[in-house]
Amino acid sequence: MASKRSRRGQRILSARKAAQWDEERIRRFEEDQRRKREYISFVEIAEWYSDLAGPVSPKKAAALHEQAYRMLESDLLERRFEEDDRFVLFLHPGVSLTHRKMTAKRYQEARENNLDNEQGRSYLRHCWLPRSLFEDWCAWHNLPKSPPRFQPSQDSRARVSPDERSDLHTQPSKPPNRGGRPPAVDWEALKDSFREEIKIYGFPDSRNPPGWHGTKDAVEFAVLRLGKEGGDVSHRTIEDNVRRILRELKAASTAKPVSR
Repeated sequence: MASKRSRRGQRILSARKAAQWDEERIRRFEEDQRRKREYISFVEIAEWYSDLAGPVSPKKAAALHEQAYRMLESDLLERRFEEDDRFVLFLHPGVSLTHRKMTAKRYQEARENNLDNEQGRSYLRHCWLPRSLFEDWCAWHNLPKSPPRFQPSQDSRARVSPDERSDLHTQPSKPPNRGGRPPAVDWEALKDSFREEIKIYGFPDSRNPPGWHGTKDAVEFAVLRLGKEGGDVSHRTIEDNVRRILRELKAASTAKPVSR
C-alpha cells in the first residue's frame, strides 16, 4: 500500500513539474515575441482591433473585441489559415510542441464538444498567427497592414540588414527570390538558444516532460526560434543542424577541463 502511494505521489510530482516546465517555456516564448513580433497572439489582435475605433464606451469596446474574435474564428473554421508552411500556433500547458497546430477540424471538435466550457473561446485566446498570416488577415478585412504596435523592437532588429529591415513593413508570404544564395541562418544564435534551454531542462530525453523528448521536439523548438529567418531553409537542413548543435553541446558538456 505504501509503495502504491509512493508511486502515485511521484506521478503527481512529475505532472506538476511538467506543467511548470511547459508554463515557463510558453512564458519565455511570449516575452520573446513581444520583441521579435514573428507571431501575433489572437488576444493582442482583438485588443488592437477594438482600439482602432478610438475612445469608445466600455460596452462598444467589448463588442469590437468580440467582433475581432468572431472574424478570427470564422477564418480559422474556413481553413484560411491552413497552409503548408504557415499555420495557427496553439500554445497551452500540456500540449506538446508536436501538437501545437490549431486546425479547423481540431477547433470545431473543441467547440462542438465544449471541451473548455466556453464553446471553444478559451482555445482562441491561446492561438498565435505568424506575422505574415496576420498581415494577410488584415488585407482580407481591409485593416491597417503594418500597425506600429506589432513592429519588432529595435533590439530584435539589430541583426537584420538594412535591406531586410525595410521588408519588415511588408512581410510577404514568401520572401522574393532575387537570385544567389538565400539569407544565411544564424546557427550560432540558435545554438545559444539551445544552450540556455538545456541549462534549464537538460538535453532532450525520453524521461523529460512531453515536448522535450528527442530530436523531433528539438527541431520543433528550432523552427519556432528561427521564425521568419528559417522560412527559406528546408526542414532537413534545420534537422541536420539541430543534430550537429546537440552533438557539439553534449561534447562540450562532457569535456574534461584542461589541467594547468
